[in-house]
Amino acid sequence: MKNKRHNQKPQHKGAVYCSAWCRHGCRWSEFKKAEAFAAKLAKSLGRGWTPHVWENMGWHWRVEYGTLCAVYPRSDGYRKFWIDVHVGGRQICLDAKNIASGIRAAISAAKDQAARTMADADKLAKAVA
Repeated sequence: MKNKRHNQKPQHKGAVYCSAWCRHGCRWSEFKKAEAFAAKLAKSLGRGWTPHVWENMGWHWRVEYGTLCAVYPRSDGYRKFWIDVHVGGRQICLDAKNIASGIRAAISAAKDQAARTMADADKLAKAVA
């Protein structure tokens, strides 16, 4: 059975913008700040990046590039980011100050993993040939 309380939309009452299930007292200003940061980052990254804002004991945000990559702000004032890349059935997570170079580092790590996987597969294929 689905938990209906998690489907409740936040209610805007004065400075508070919070859903009944949360009860954290989330603020409208925090929501608007998260919304603005997410939109600005998605726009700066370019076509295909989408902003997402959600409530969970406060307002949080990320930007996504489909299912391949998500970028989350760290809690140190948005000067660092956590980058979560999913390629080839693998997940690569890392911290970065610069998003583009962080994504490039994750792609490089994914390619290195793929090369090691192929080398191991070739070695095993030769062993059973």
